Amino acid sequence: MASAAYYREWRKNHPEYRAREGERRRARRARMTPEERRKDRGTRPSRLCGPVVSVPSLHQGHELFDRAREMARITNGFKYLTHPYYDDLISELVLGQLEGDPEAAQKAFLSRERAWLHKTISLRAWEEA
Repeated sequence: MASAAYYREWRKNHPEYRAREGERRRARRARMTPEERRKDRGTRPSRLCGPVVSVPSLHQGHELFDRAREMARITNGFKYLTHPYYDDLISELVLGQLEGDPEAAQKAFLSRERAWLHKTISLRAWEEA
């Protein structure tokens, strides 16, 4: 079986082949509608993207993190796994376990993250004032 170097060398020595193939490809694409061109591009696999790998949760199987996940309950309408501060809360709870008081760490973290609610005003209230 011929190597890639052989084909590279052959194409370099036969520029008319590349010109002919390029012209054929451009003619085919010119006959296509934009929708067909999008579909054509969508079927080719991308070389830039590697295989999709699922990312495990933060320190899966670690005793302190598992205990912190059991303690972390954000009940403000968000599902707790999709909350933007969930990983930060887990880290704070682990530090709280190491320091000895995880409940105080959770309370301090949540009050710090929700402090902006007490320092802001809604636009409706601002316009009425």
